[in-house]
Amino acid sequence: MLFGLIISAFVFLVIYFSLYTFLPTSWQTPGSLPLYVMGLLGTLLLLVSILFIFAKRTVHLGLPPVWLMAHVVAAILGMVLVAVHTAGKLTQPPALIFIPLIGLSFVGVLARLTVSDKMSSTFGSRYQNFGDIDEYRKIVLRQIIFKKKELLLRVYPNASEGTFSLQLLDWCLKPGFAFSYARLEREENRFIGARRALPLIQAYWRWMHIVLALLFFIGLVSHVFTVTFLAEYIAEGREIIWPHFSF
Repeated sequence: MLFGLIISAFVFLVIYFSLYTFLPTSWQTPGSLPLYVMGLLGTLLLLVSILFIFAKRTVHLGLPPVWLMAHVVAAILGMVLVAVHTAGKLTQPPALIFIPLIGLSFVGVLARLTVSDKMSSTFGSRYQNFGDIDEYRKIVLRQIIFKKKELLLRVYPNASEGTFSLQLLDWCLKPGFAFSYARLEREENRFIGARRALPLIQAYWRWMHIVLALLFFIGLVSHVFTVTFLAEYIAEGREIIWPHFSF
């Protein structure tokens, strides 16, 4: 299904921009109402895709696999609509937002097609495959686990350290606890050496995905803010034909 969606999106965009000169003027004019609507719908779809992050970290938004599918479908459709919204002006500054978006898609597809199988093998592997644990690291790990249990006892007395996972609500309602527990988890992983034993792409693809998502989100918010509140500056004397606020 993923391949089918990607190929369909690619074929549509190739055909669309091949016939671009035959489209009505409003579909070739940046900021026109049709293209403004395309940009708005594309942005909303990309924001729906972001909800997958919250679905993974809370039990109140339904099943994560369902949200994963929504994440993939909404992201691909959102990219297509945003590409249409650019009116083919892919070399101008606003279209630079497309660079992290393309990177996001590439990393996401790579993770889905290759990393997921490797991750399954990793979770199914035996503990010693992560590397030998010497006596010093065993002592440090015991201390870290003891501190984690102490933290949990104060906040979630009935939780088990071995199965507990931070949720989104912990970061929102108990940020001090969440930061402390996450710091201990990072120390634990560092002393176990799990990341060092993994292939580079498997160890860091998630962080690449997060960084690219943040860059895209910052670019998106900046673009929406400037065209909405600084339209006169963006238009540079041209007629402003998109919805905006004037001061």
